[in-house]
Amino acid sequence: MADFFLRVTRVRVVIVVLIVLGALFIDGYSIFYRYVVVHQPFPQRLTSIPTIAGHQVTFVKGLDLVGGTELVVEVCHGFNDPPSVGCRNGPKGQTVTEARDKTIPLLTARVNGLGVTEGKVSAQGSDQILIQLPGVGPEQAKATVGTTSKLHFATAVRGAPNPGDPQFLADQERLYDINQLGNPTLYPAGYHWKIDDALDASDVTNADVGVDSTGAIAVNITFNDAGATEWNKITTAAYAFTQQSPTNPPAQAHVAIFLDKSIITAPVVQQPSSNNTQITGGFTSAQAQTLASDISAGALPAEIGSVQTNVVSATLGQQTVQRSLIAGAVGLLIIVLFMIGYYRFPGLLACIALVAYGAIVLALFKVIGVTISLAALAGFVLSVGMAVDANVLIFERTRDELRHGRSVAPAVDTGFRRAFPAIRDSNVSTIIACLVLAILGTDVVRGFAITLGIGVAVSFFSAVTVTRALLAAALRLRLGRSPTLYTQIHEEYEEKPPRGRFDIVRSRNWYFAGSLAIIIPGILAIIFWGFRLGLDFRGGYKVDVALVHPTTQAQVDTTVRSVIGNLEPQIQAQAANRYEISFLPGTADRGSDPVVAVQNALNTAYAIPTDPKTHNPDIQEQFIGPSVAADLVRSAIILILVASALIAIYLALAFRRQRAISAWRFSACAFFKLLHDVFVLAGIWAILGHFTSLGEVDTLFVTAILTSVAFSIHDTIVVFDRVRENLKFGPRLTFDQVINLSTVQTMTRSLNTSLTVVFVLLALVLFGGATITGFVLALLIGIVTGTYSSIFNASTLLVAWQKASAMRSGGAPPPGSQRRVARAA
Repeated sequence: MADFFLRVTRVRVVIVVLIVLGALFIDGYSIFYRYVVVHQPFPQRLTSIPTIAGHQVTFVKGLDLVGGTELVVEVCHGFNDPPSVGCRNGPKGQTVTEARDKTIPLLTARVNGLGVTEGKVSAQGSDQILIQLPGVGPEQAKATVGTTSKLHFATAVRGAPNPGDPQFLADQERLYDINQLGNPTLYPAGYHWKIDDALDASDVTNADVGVDSTGAIAVNITFNDAGATEWNKITTAAYAFTQQSPTNPPAQAHVAIFLDKSIITAPVVQQPSSNNTQITGGFTSAQAQTLASDISAGALPAEIGSVQTNVVSATLGQQTVQRSLIAGAVGLLIIVLFMIGYYRFPGLLACIALVAYGAIVLALFKVIGVTISLAALAGFVLSVGMAVDANVLIFERTRDELRHGRSVAPAVDTGFRRAFPAIRDSNVSTIIACLVLAILGTDVVRGFAITLGIGVAVSFFSAVTVTRALLAAALRLRLGRSPTLYTQIHEEYEEKPPRGRFDIVRSRNWYFAGSLAIIIPGILAIIFWGFRLGLDFRGGYKVDVALVHPTTQAQVDTTVRSVIGNLEPQIQAQAANRYEISFLPGTADRGSDPVVAVQNALNTAYAIPTDPKTHNPDIQEQFIGPSVAADLVRSAIILILVASALIAIYLALAFRRQRAISAWRFSACAFFKLLHDVFVLAGIWAILGHFTSLGEVDTLFVTAILTSVAFSIHDTIVVFDRVRENLKFGPRLTFDQVINLSTVQTMTRSLNTSLTVVFVLLALVLFGGATITGFVLALLIGIVTGTYSSIFNASTLLVAWQKASAMRSGGAPPPGSQRRVARAA
């Protein structure tokens, strides 16, 4: 027992306690901030965000949970075109569509600068861009993303700044801030600026904060080759004037940098520059960072303007979010009861560790600023299942040791040691997948990957450190030393070790046939019927309407479906008897315009008020371009393949020390099993989509596939790890029996882990509301499929491969099939 206690030192226990207490403090800091710092007791809405040492500590909610702002911006065609958005010039040397396509990645960077990781920026029509910003108000959205803020470079020319002078307007291309015209620092006496059209904002490749040769803070700007050539001409000419009077340089020694219509800096040129230049001027760090950000943000290829701004309600609705939280609490309660009821004393400790896990994960979400969307919640739910899974692995191995006659302390120690390789390999493989998805994936995929990756990393820490420390402390206090607190002990177990209650290997062809019976119809459905694509993929209309007579979402749904039921409308209730109606493109049931049909039907049934300013009905129509389309599907497929390849390489390296079979066969079988799970879910969804709208393919379905893939990888590696362990022991069982025994030994763990996730998902189906039913159903199918294939397909593929190899070699016994191994302890 001393050996066991030496493995959990007091220092480690103190570290664990400090981490958990720190996480609990961060999780509860918003309450402290509300009552002690800003004195805004509940239910008052906080007017500021809680901060610790200047760092925001809060959840960042996605557009589907918290709502936000939706902007439609349009590339300027020319002066005042489109009208009333401040356009001065059209794109130079390119078409409007080309300028729009170049603008999208730059606006995406601006969105990321807001800290909105779930924001969407997508093309709409030939000259517009749709921007969705969760948790961002309309004014901040328009100021940061929906305005041009285009960068311009200028040189000084004679003539006082006069907005009534045509030459002034022509030279500055109508770019000026009336409040800056009298500032001698920005406008030297008797001079104004001439915009250099040969040096475009897109020529700036980078702007950041640095220091000059004296150590003073400076802003560094880097140009591409074309920009460097023109910048060298400008600065060389200005430097010639600087040399004329270094102590009192003339106006022509200055150059100006405009951001949109305002001058952000007008420095004196101290020496000619080319591709790199440096701006100094007694900046503070904050001022330099602001200037660098402004320069980076201004590198747009054309002017843009906001033509439409909508305040968006949460896609899921407040009621759905509340019901989902209740469902999550119910699911977690069931998990707690299950763990305690099945695993007894260690199950109780695992639930305490699960609380610590939840506290640490939520604290990290707040500190890092992870955007919590439905996709991110899916990653978190899956990570909860994996956190429980690590404990299940440990407890199952501990039970095995107790059944073989060990006392409690050595059994626990050995259980941890023997479960560790499976926990390590499965978690590392999942994190590899998360890294690939987070680095290369789209915003939706990235949100899922980040939350899952954080959850998996913390679950590893929780199981290996927190649960271990709790068990060590309990044993030190002489608690939990009776084997009956862990399992029932059967004396005959030691004399006759089980070789498997089920002969899975012998019946493997039946299991393969069962899988094909689902996969083949699914593939045929995909080929002949295709998928039922949702609004995210096909685009469509979004109508925001206010109603006079009080009504319910169900009543509005009935009315709308009576005229455009063929376009699969979705209704979302908002505040003040307003409703958002989304539907696919097409014509109404009677061939009329769908928007007009919806307006007439709602006006007849509930009356639509008139806008007092325009005297038009208070209804807003918007056509949405596909925000996901085929790019997301291709991206998801490529990411799954890349992640699978990296995991296969890792498995081959991790399994290389066993010599019974090639380590690459483990990798290949894991890959084939992964394809099995994807085809089963995709095929079932194609069949469902043909007969019901429940099987709609949208961003949430893509998230469900990624979730099932991550779970499938995790589950399979646990089975393979037990095969690897059992292959190390002496001659008592054949290769087929080793595979069968390993699968049966891990079956309880596989089923229990799946049950913990299924409990939460079933609670979401029962309590979460109709909005997320399809998403949760897809997750359920993915989890069940992954569990089935891990037990009945993954390891049996190894046997089938071995026998096929033997047949190809002339009927010789499969390598390792006559080699016998003793039971694994």
